[in-house]
Amino acid sequence: MIVVTDATPLRYLVFIGEVGVLPALFGTVFTVPEVLAELGRSTSAPLEPVRRWAADPPAWLRVQAPLRVDESLRRHLDPGEAEAIALAQELGADRILLDETRGRRLAKELAEAERIAGRSSWHVAGTLAVLEEAAVRGLIEIEAVIDTLRGTKYRATESIYQQMIERVRERKNG
Repeated sequence: MIVVTDATPLRYLVFIGEVGVLPALFGTVFTVPEVLAELGRSTSAPLEPVRRWAADPPAWLRVQAPLRVDESLRRHLDPGEAEAIALAQELGADRILLDETRGRRLAKELAEAERIAGRSSWHVAGTLAVLEEAAVRGLIEIEAVIDTLRGTKYRATESIYQQMIERVRERKNG
């Protein structure tokens, strides 16, 4: 499985101490140099662990620049998102991890265009989907992780968290 990630899923997974679920779920994960640079530019003191992690990323994170980035991506997205989507296209990724609404919407549109053209395409997921899958596989305890995530600036409603906890229960018991 080829997985490409943008900065936000990495930032929050590192910040809450659960970045290890990525290699456990996917093996090698790809990102672009701009994502690591973005993580390294985090200026908030609580994000120091994220800066340290980005300065010395683990072996399972493969950093690769795309050969080409479509200008329409650059016009509508931040550089990390645009490059991550371009890399996902180049690699024929199975999944791309994005949390920002605009990036997710554009990635879904591109994925649908690929499917319509008869080519394989990626599934768009984000931090919460990664945590849900990790919980279903028994890698994390979802309630504890959600409690930790609530203490960050991650933007999700209480309803979304509760629905996720219920889905995990159903999938584990179903």
